[in-house]
Amino acid sequence: STVVPAPQEESEEGKTKAIFLTLETAVVLLNKTSGQQRLISKPGVLVPGPYERVVEIRSKIRVLPSEAVVVRDTHGNLTMKVATSTTIAFFLEPFSQLVEFHWS
Repeated sequence: STVVPAPQEESEEGKTKAIFLTLETAVVLLNKTSGQQRLISKPGVLVPGPYERVVEIRSKIRVLPSEAVVVRDTHGNLTMKVATSTTIAFFLEPFSQLVEFHWS
């Protein structure tokens, strides 16, 4: 069935604004009906769909030569990203996080 809002009806979240994605930015969208999150990194204008909400705008992570980062994914697996001769760049996937090391 199709739901059409009344002329005076307003959304609880107000108007949805477009997001401008560049080569350096990405956005994590939440689908309110399924609860799934997805990363959108294609440059251009992004207008979230009717059941989507912007969770976070992310910047590209750069790893310079002779540097390394460790990423923990949704299953707890650790991945080391090492830049040997050239800089590598990536966006963190939804629910992934960088692992911090503290040295004494």
